[in-house]
Amino acid sequence: MNDGKFLKIYSPELGQKYAPFSIYLPAGKGLYAEYRFYYMKKGINTELLFSGGPNDPSNCEFYRIREAYMGKLESGVFMPHFRVLQGGEVGFAFCEKGAGDFCGGFHGDEVMTEVALIADGKRMDLDRPYFGSFEDISFEEGSVITRCNTPTEKLVFHKQKYTVKNNELCLMQYIEWLKDAMPLVAAYSPMLTAQRLNPSDKSILTDTVEFYDDRGGKLLTSFDTTSYGDRLDGKFSESFCRDTKSTYVKVYGKKSGVAIEGGYNVIDDTIPDEQIDTHLCVRFGQAFDNKIYFNIAKGQAPKKGTVWQSDIFYRLTYSGKEKG
Repeated sequence: MNDGKFLKIYSPELGQKYAPFSIYLPAGKGLYAEYRFYYMKKGINTELLFSGGPNDPSNCEFYRIREAYMGKLESGVFMPHFRVLQGGEVGFAFCEKGAGDFCGGFHGDEVMTEVALIADGKRMDLDRPYFGSFEDISFEEGSVITRCNTPTEKLVFHKQKYTVKNNELCLMQYIEWLKDAMPLVAAYSPMLTAQRLNPSDKSILTDTVEFYDDRGGKLLTSFDTTSYGDRLDGKFSESFCRDTKSTYVKVYGKKSGVAIEGGYNVIDDTIPDEQIDTHLCVRFGQAFDNKIYFNIAKGQAPKKGTVWQSDIFYRLTYSGKEKG
């Protein structure tokens, strides 16, 4: 198969209106990176309160990238070799002070208002199977994020547009605050759930994390995670490199050949430098990732009408040994 770009739409899961889909981009050495876009829909849980319900994805209808893999793509069949992005949130999520959970994406409290998948100028049906190659693709999604476990309070309008450029997945984020927010613990956009260990055999996929001020810019700091295995004295995670003003991070394996890059450019100075706070979280449990949190809201309590805009990119590449 050539080094083109491919799209696969699956059948909707039982009882669901829309189907999940995958985008395949060349990763190198004959492998492809597969981004899995998952359609999630959950009803309102009336038993949840603003201050409770961690990781309960209620009150949502939304597409998000759930995982990414590298593997072979032959005759429309993808054969994954290893996971490179684990299943947590990748795009945007925030938490107000006093809230029991983050809002957005994986965490729920986000409901679509519009959705469109377009390949080579044609609007694709999101409720029937399809596989094919393309030159251009865009996936647009508009949604409203409500206050944590408070579905009557619309807090954020969230507009996303994914596009593909060569072997990169790009994402335009538009975030508009519809009412005054409480002080934010954090607002992460993007997040990079870079796999540290291969979940299947616990081998090292990535061991080095490099923080740069921007893409092509100055190296600010780096961290070696080689010594971290699959557990840490019962802890789920440990954080490092806090207060790093980085907008581009590269996570890679010195021997594996796996490289996972991500970052963003601020549009029209809508996110001031003093709000930028990026750090690394080495996670255990089932995650086994070197997760990068790009906080764009340090010390902020956004007012109604505040707009944050950024251009985000993800790039997954492989330069290791050829795989059959």
